Amino acid sequence: MQAKTGGKHNSSQSEIVYVVDTSYFILGCRIGDGRIVTVQDVVEELGKFDELNAAVHVDVEAPSSEAVEGVRTAARKTGDYHKLSDTDTGLLALALDYKNAGESAPIITDDYAVQNVAVGLGIEIAPIKEAPIKEVVEWVMVCRGCKKAYREEELGEMVCPVCGSEVRRKRAGGHILNGGL
Repeated sequence: MQAKTGGKHNSSQSEIVYVVDTSYFILGCRIGDGRIVTVQDVVEELGKFDELNAAVHVDVEAPSSEAVEGVRTAARKTGDYHKLSDTDTGLLALALDYKNAGESAPIITDDYAVQNVAVGLGIEIAPIKEAPIKEVVEWVMVCRGCKKAYREEELGEMVCPVCGSEVRRKRAGGHILNGGL
């Protein structure tokens, strides 16, 4: 297992880099040619990483802080910010680092919030078992009490600043992806 820091990737232009989430390992997936990378949070979620890494070589890398902030900004715009875990954010940021370096780095995940943000960032997605998203969805936050709607970036917590009631995600709109993914 090799640990690297974000922003300094050494793959050749012809080699595809696959950014994989925890489900890739849990479901026992295998990919043909290309490098497999993940983030430290995935390793911690798995616990037995050395055993899994023995079957297939995986590089553990850290995304750049700029990419992490870019993912957070994109997730606030789509309304997925509160749905993304730190692991999800790190995986998206790692894929964004590769994309920004001009490399092909699809993110392998069945998580629809991750896919939604990835597509919004121009990151290729490759689902494992589930169908890929068919449209990019934008969400708003709506108070259960006073029904006031907020963009996710307007809220610090999932509580209405007007009446103190719980705020829930509601679909605001979306657009169908051309030709699917």
